[in-house]
Amino acid sequence: MSRPEHKHENPEPLSLGRPARAEDEIDRFFRVSLDLLCIAGFDGYFKRLNPAWETALGWSLGELVSVPYIEFVHPDDRVATLAEAKKLTTGKLTLTFENRYRCKDGSYRWLQWNVVPVPEQEMLYAAARDITHLKEAEEQLQRYAAEISDLYNNAPCGYHSLNPDGVFVRINDTELKWLGYRREEIVGKKRFVDLVTLDGQKRFPELFAGFKRRGWVRDLEFDMVRKDGTVLPVIINSVAVWDTAGNYQMSRSTVFDNTDRKALERAKDEFLSMVGHELRNPITTLRAGLSLLATGKLGELTPKGQHLLQIAVEDTERLTRLVNDMVDMQRLKLGRFTLSRQSCDAALLVHQAADAVHPLAEKAGIRLEVTAESAPVWADPDRVVQTLTNLLTNAIRFSPKDSVVKARVAPQSSGVLFQVIDQGCGIEKEMQEAVFERFRQAKATAAQGQGGLGLGLAVCRGIVEQHGGKIWVESEPGQGSTFSFSLPTTPEKDG
Repeated sequence: MSRPEHKHENPEPLSLGRPARAEDEIDRFFRVSLDLLCIAGFDGYFKRLNPAWETALGWSLGELVSVPYIEFVHPDDRVATLAEAKKLTTGKLTLTFENRYRCKDGSYRWLQWNVVPVPEQEMLYAAARDITHLKEAEEQLQRYAAEISDLYNNAPCGYHSLNPDGVFVRINDTELKWLGYRREEIVGKKRFVDLVTLDGQKRFPELFAGFKRRGWVRDLEFDMVRKDGTVLPVIINSVAVWDTAGNYQMSRSTVFDNTDRKALERAKDEFLSMVGHELRNPITTLRAGLSLLATGKLGELTPKGQHLLQIAVEDTERLTRLVNDMVDMQRLKLGRFTLSRQSCDAALLVHQAADAVHPLAEKAGIRLEVTAESAPVWADPDRVVQTLTNLLTNAIRFSPKDSVVKARVAPQSSGVLFQVIDQGCGIEKEMQEAVFERFRQAKATAAQGQGGLGLGLAVCRGIVEQHGGKIWVESEPGQGSTFSFSLPTTPEKDG
């Protein structure tokens, strides 16, 4: 389409009486500007263009002014461009309008326009800037954002973030699908503690407070409650996000479905429980036979035979303890561990446990000291004696010869405190919580080669917690350990 003959290519702007030097400076600025400067008419043609247009688009200035400028606009942008041009004829400014212009090689460049209309002259004075690189960067960011959003929402694990009050501020589609909620039902409305079982509600406040101080947690197990009321076992790992002042802002948490692992653990626990029960009968028979041999009623043994018999008796006793611990541990895990609680004298229970381990202490060259103040305790006496016996046995095993193991009990305002104190190898700080877990032993004690499966302290913790009490250890490597546990004094304080 050729332009009308009465139009003039690149007309010089009117000087309006300005001095020639000023005109020269304006003209020089027009020529050297890196922005795309132009004067266009209301008729849709460029009147004057600066050389930057040739650099940006590849067309000569003559080619650009020879046809309506709309011919260079991308087809998808023409409607918006014509609408903007019509608005300009009313005298309204255009600021940061964007469209695409075709280059001579067929590609397109993004231009951003600022235009001032002069209706009385039917002219437009405009400056355009090539923003193609910005658009490309924006598109790349959008692709990255879409990819990150896809990874976040469709990950095989759950993701969520909690604010300082424990309220959900983010949650991904995977976790929403697991729980059966919509995002608008969770974000800004639900706290994490609202979506866990009663046990989790009791544990969460203390754990969350510690997390906000420390900044991370690993492998926390919770039972979350779906919208339909069913339970979803999960494992959670989290890191904290702080502001520049060190104030907690939110968490970044990954959530893993623990259903299959829980089912596998339960199957394993059922198997171990069955094996433990099956082992008890033959071990009992073996103990009875060895005890009968030791009496000499089946004939006298040679000194070597007596020595071998003694080893067999000790190994059988150790095996019995291991099997009993394994059975008790599985009962605790499977919820089959029952207590026959009654009001007991705590001092009497400590003395009973001390009497039970006295032969072991005497053989190891350990002196037992009992300091027991009479105090009522609401407990299963056999299980408390079992716990004390286990703690005293451990203290004797890991204490040097000619040292002292102390057993203490004293009433407190919140219950009764039991303590077993030794002068053994001690427990490193990072293991003082872990020693109460199944199959875990402190490095120093394991190095002594005393054997065992690491179940005894786990059983102790299970028994104490079944009573509504708490058990802990205070220790320094090389300076001994103090194992303590507290129990309620009355049924009303029973946990």
